[in-house]
Amino acid sequence: MPTPHATIPGAVIFDRALEKDADAKIDLPIDTACPVLIPISKNVRGRIQTEPHTGHPCPCKCKHPTLGQTILTYSMQFRAEWLLRSNQGCDQVKTAMLLDGCNMSIKGDMKLREWDCPDNNDDAAGPNDDLHIGCQIGKFVMYRPIDPANPAGGQIPVFTGDFIGVVGLDTIPCSPANQRPRCCQPNHVQGTLNGRGVGPMEDCTLCATYEGHFMFLEGRDMCQPQNLRWDINLDGVVCCPCPDGDDAPDKKQQKK
Repeated sequence: MPTPHATIPGAVIFDRALEKDADAKIDLPIDTACPVLIPISKNVRGRIQTEPHTGHPCPCKCKHPTLGQTILTYSMQFRAEWLLRSNQGCDQVKTAMLLDGCNMSIKGDMKLREWDCPDNNDDAAGPNDDLHIGCQIGKFVMYRPIDPANPAGGQIPVFTGDFIGVVGLDTIPCSPANQRPRCCQPNHVQGTLNGRGVGPMEDCTLCATYEGHFMFLEGRDMCQPQNLRWDINLDGVVCCPCPDGDDAPDKKQQKK
């Protein structure tokens, strides 16, 4: 049976009928000890629209405090829409369940600086690769269909929260084989999301990381509005309270 925490049709965390499904790729053992933790893994595709902040020079030109050279920076606001699809190999939320088929709407601010990346042997652009580095911060709201069987029947918010991340940096250590510097990677983005559940997920939390790429920042006039493709991988955990129905441990003890 679905966990009784959900009250809106289709907005269930998992269905116990799927546990013994021979066609299911992942077995879902149910641990009745609180809390319930559900790993999620999503492939996210969408667009990001950027535009410069009004009242700021674009680009802003200033002298770097340590290098002494003049650098160009950009102060922008952005919004994005993402569609979430399951990465079946790692995802314990089944198709048409809690987070599959959801949409995410995000808004935030982004600060970028033009930079020459050290030699990157994975890129044929030459000894110095121009790129943008910076940070992004903002808010997100995750929506899901009221009824997964009828995606056109309207959506409801299930999570809202904050995100923060970096642009143009690479935190993966280089290996002697490729000698790739870990300090930069053009168009690369990564960060974290954390949110609180609303509506049918009111008592749940979402903790996740995101990693992916813009298509493409380089070669664009960042002082003009831009509409870029933004592909990421989203991996994390949904944490919800123990089911409050007959399967809850305390009620089992009371029945004894």
